[in-house]
Amino acid sequence: MSLPYAFDTTSPLSGIPGWAENGHSRVPQIIAELHHALDDLIANGARAITQLEQATLPNSPDHRIFRLLRELPGECEKLGFDSLTGFPTLNAFQRALRRQLYEDRRHEENQPDCPPRNTICIFVDIDKLKLYNNVGDFAGDAAICALARLCRAIVRDGDVLARTRGDQFGLLLPDTSLGCGVSIATRILEGARDIKGLALPLRCSIGLAASTFHGNTPQTIELATLNALAAAKIQGRDQLCIA
Repeated sequence: MSLPYAFDTTSPLSGIPGWAENGHSRVPQIIAELHHALDDLIANGARAITQLEQATLPNSPDHRIFRLLRELPGECEKLGFDSLTGFPTLNAFQRALRRQLYEDRRHEENQPDCPPRNTICIFVDIDKLKLYNNVGDFAGDAAICALARLCRAIVRDGDVLARTRGDQFGLLLPDTSLGCGVSIATRILEGARDIKGLALPLRCSIGLAASTFHGNTPQTIELATLNALAAAKIQGRDQLCIA
């Protein structure tokens, strides 16, 4: 796992016994544990906030605080982030796609002798999420958070990961070959099957399209990816389809 932060032994962490010897090697594990704890907190916190709001007197200071906390997800959406996963939303994903394809065209114009850049678009959709919601409160949220953790662990630096719809994630892989894109999508597909601890086994369907093969405009590549995802659903789910 590549880390977005640089740690040095002069930081306060260096005061922790054993940090200088083996603390750096535990950073990926620590970050993964923090992500997991945050996902669980988000998934279970909404229910607790609603119960606390109902238990307070209307118009009291505590009631107003809990109401504001309950309304926080909607405010996050306005800012372009999903409140459950912390990922960018569909609008942000589409902006990133437009920007990336524009950069690809500029690269091709400025360097006509070089091969064109290929951008991969992937949509990952949880199969039969309604069954999770029928099991009990927040079972669906737990499945979404589990898939979010898996995708986050697999994407590379420079890739874009977003929650594009309720049970769907979008991945944007710049300057990536079709073979590499298929490899990443396959890791997500197989990794979802190995996730444990949910109310039901997790399965997902995946659609994939590449800009040099399936359209180099945002609309065409997004539509091609959605059509590939629909084909995966029609053909029995729990599989990857390429446009």
